[in-house]
Amino acid sequence: PFDNVTPPSDDKRNIKIWSIDEANEFLNLIKDTQLFPAAYLAYSTGMREAEISALRWENIDLKSKILKVEHSMIRKNGVLALDGTKTEMSERSISIDDYTVNLLKKIRLHQQKENLSLDKDNKINFVYVCSWSDGRPLSPGYITRTFTKYVKRYGFKKITFHGLRHTHASILFEGGI
Repeated sequence: PFDNVTPPSDDKRNIKIWSIDEANEFLNLIKDTQLFPAAYLAYSTGMREAEISALRWENIDLKSKILKVEHSMIRKNGVLALDGTKTEMSERSISIDDYTVNLLKKIRLHQQKENLSLDKDNKINFVYVCSWSDGRPLSPGYITRTFTKYVKRYGFKKITFHGLRHTHASILFEGGI
């Protein structure tokens, strides 16, 4: 039965990750930047950059501390658009801790304050968690490029933004989860 089966290739990608201390130090350095919420979500939930870009307020239940991954963000004909997740298994619910809940509340409050400063004809419908001040979502490309820029600027061991997802998984694995 196995004559026609091709075994999986040996995955030689050596994905680099950070230690908890490295990740926390980096996040502390960027805490006042536009990138912080996206980087923190990748580190604390293991979400991909396209999933973070597509994360909408309707996907979050702060009382139940649950975040639902239902979409990813793609660039289609030069415009950002919601798409399905990478795989069917990528659709998932993620439990979030109190720090993440408080961070999300602060982001929401900041977006509401942005709206208060505008006249009624220019109000913004903030749909996305990680967005610009005009409500547009941060693109996955922006998240990745900005992360790389900060890693270089602050002299951290080079990892990709996706490396935060692997850092998250490694920390869980080390913790026996």
